[in-house]
Amino acid sequence: MFQQMQALMPDIDARIEEMFGERDKVFVRWRYTGTLSGSFEGRHGDGSRIEVIGFSVYRFEDGRIAEDWGADISLPQGHAWRTASPPSDKE
Repeated sequence: MFQQMQALMPDIDARIEEMFGERDKVFVRWRYTGTLSGSFEGRHGDGSRIEVIGFSVYRFEDGRIAEDWGADISLPQGHAWRTASPPSDKE
């Protein structure tokens, strides 16, 4: 998701607001701010400043992310996702 946000907001400021973990899970509350000046999947920036606040939960297995899910909670329609496969080594 960060790469998508960076494509739309080249001046993105990404901050971790809160992070904690227990057993095999880690919770992260994050905030992105920036200017919509890039483009991604047919969406083009209009120069407006935006802020996106959200959270992610990661489940680890053998020291690697096995699952992640979360949502951006500050957008009007919200966007939730879940990934069941770990990221590739190429990322």
